[in-house]
Amino acid sequence: MPNIASTAQVKEQCDAHDLAWLVGKPHTQIPVAVDPSRRRVACSTCQMPEDYRPDRTNIIFDSQTGLVMSVTCG
Repeated sequence: MPNIASTAQVKEQCDAHDLAWLVGKPHTQIPVAVDPSRRRVACSTCQMPEDYRPDRTNIIFDSQTGLVMSVTCG
């Protein structure tokens, strides 16, 4: 049987929960990442690879308003 990570383990792999305060804020307020390889910032109309990494935080902002729309793991 495969080892399925618990929700708590998944949360520890990505800092989306810690950055949830960014939703609705200008993308210029996104703090500089300590490890840029674990964060992806993109606009809502930007092309992005569809690869999934549970340790990476995705921050998506509206391309017209510049406001952060979502902060998720993946």
